[in-house]
Amino acid sequence: MKKKKPPKLEKPSKIRRRLMRLWSAKVLEVAGRKCAICGLKTGDIVNGKVQKTDAHHIEDRRNHSLKFDVINGICLCVWHHKYSKDAAHQSVVFFSNWLQKNHPQQYQYILNHRDDIIDLNNRNVLYKIEEKLKFPISSEELKMINPNNGTKNETMDV
Repeated sequence: MKKKKPPKLEKPSKIRRRLMRLWSAKVLEVAGRKCAICGLKTGDIVNGKVQKTDAHHIEDRRNHSLKFDVINGICLCVWHHKYSKDAAHQSVVFFSNWLQKNHPQQYQYILNHRDDIIDLNNRNVLYKIEEKLKFPISSEELKMINPNNGTKNETMDV
């Protein structure tokens, strides 16, 4: 009689890829797919082209403690994410100053948690992160991510 093989365990790398998609979708959903800097939304048409928004990691995604934390994410149009001189990937100084001014609680949270230790090779840790990403964020988290809650336009002035 053949021995039954134990079920194959899902590789942590596969779980992490799924978590990245969930994280990105959650960041975009929380922001209403609206650029935090200029207010452009996914689907808006500018110069005849349909625009899109991206989920951007504020603290680099190589930082394991914040990699899948929605508070470490912000929705940006592609212009403010990568291409303008003041884009998050082009001018760390501009973006950092903008974030401190417009999202001070989010900025402080990231500073407070950037040195936390988390094992992203541990399946149990990854499954807990996945469960958290599947549930709505708390009102405290929402207030941190969107301090103006759509009540006023944020400014690009630094």
